[in-house]
Amino acid sequence: MKTLSLVKFRDGLPREEAWRAWSEHTRRWDSKDHPEIRMTRLTLFGEGGDAGNGGWDGMGLTEWSSAEAFHAAAAWYQTPESAAHAADLGSFMDLERMLTVVIADECAIPGPPLTGTAG
Repeated sequence: MKTLSLVKFRDGLPREEAWRAWSEHTRRWDSKDHPEIRMTRLTLFGEGGDAGNGGWDGMGLTEWSSAEAFHAAAAWYQTPESAAHAADLGSFMDLERMLTVVIADECAIPGPPLTGTAG
């Protein structure tokens, strides 16, 4: 199962600092607290807060081992055991504006071959 999270960095935090903190948080905290995550891909959008980005700074695409694992992780964030993890997230991310959606299906459609290339 996959989820997509749109994120907004905390106001006043330098963009590069927030990006590094998010990457490090994902490596350090998510691997420890959510071993059921198979893969996470973080994406930094063009200049944060740009109107073309809808005010979002980036997105995380996460592949979970199962829907049950994702729902258990979501419930875990409501427990006292998640406090340190959530505090680290809140140090660089506007948690009130984070939006996570479950991806129901996806379809990869390859583009046409590039002209002038061998192959």
